[in-house]
Amino acid sequence: MLRVTALYDLYGGLLTDRQREFLDLHYMRDLSLAEISEQYGVSRQSVHDTLLSAESTLEKAEASLHLLGLFEAARSAVDSADRRCEELSRLLEEREKTCSAVAEAESLVQRLREDIGRVSSLLRFEPLVHDE
Repeated sequence: MLRVTALYDLYGGLLTDRQREFLDLHYMRDLSLAEISEQYGVSRQSVHDTLLSAESTLEKAEASLHLLGLFEAARSAVDSADRRCEELSRLLEEREKTCSAVAEAESLVQRLREDIGRVSSLLRFEPLVHDE
């Protein structure tokens, strides 16, 4: 059913007015064959044959042009690219967090070096000895 509606969207212009009407009523508006036959004053078999003929025309068009296949492949590629972009965005966020953590660690190391330098200079301090 989804395939027929997708094919109808692509190739509906190739159908007769009656074929388009019957496909619309049956697939899009969910009318039964009996309801369509009653509305148009034709037999259920006539509605069935018209639908089969329309579906055959749509399938032949797709077999020749492959537009639905190309559309589905393009949609799949877009979905794949979208998933990859989300993954890259997540990785970028993680990298930014990592870079921030590295910067904090570098800052801490620098402060520790300064503190060690001060302590070291204090330890080297020698008091002046007064001669008496």
